[in-house]
Amino acid sequence: MRSGRRPLDARQEDALVDGWVERVGIRTAGRDAPITTLSGGNQQKVVMARCLALEPEVLVLCEPTAGVDIATRLQLYDLIKQQAAQGLGVIVSSSDVGDLLALCTRVLVLRDGRVVREIAGDAITEPTLVHAMEGTET
Repeated sequence: MRSGRRPLDARQEDALVDGWVERVGIRTAGRDAPITTLSGGNQQKVVMARCLALEPEVLVLCEPTAGVDIATRLQLYDLIKQQAAQGLGVIVSSSDVGDLLALCTRVLVLRDGRVVREIAGDAITEPTLVHAMEGTET
């Protein structure tokens, strides 16, 4: 395994895995448990931890909270916001208004492959997003 640009030995890899398991709150019987034995929320946390362990400059997320319970959703929101606050670029593609409200400081609404609306800052509200997404703006 590599972290960022540096190769890791087995001990460093174990420490990295253990650190991310704890950091994102993955509930598992053990580090070697197959991902298929985990709940959907814990599977999503594994994927997120795996991506973040590689120390990317930009994280691209597609429907980041799809199929997870509300507690996991909130944990993922916190994790993503923490990473963004530390300088990680985050791009979120989501049809979930809750994701957009919780995570975004700027939203581009696409329709037929084209940007039809840009919403930023305090203008990012549920009604504004819904109208822009549905094309029912007045």
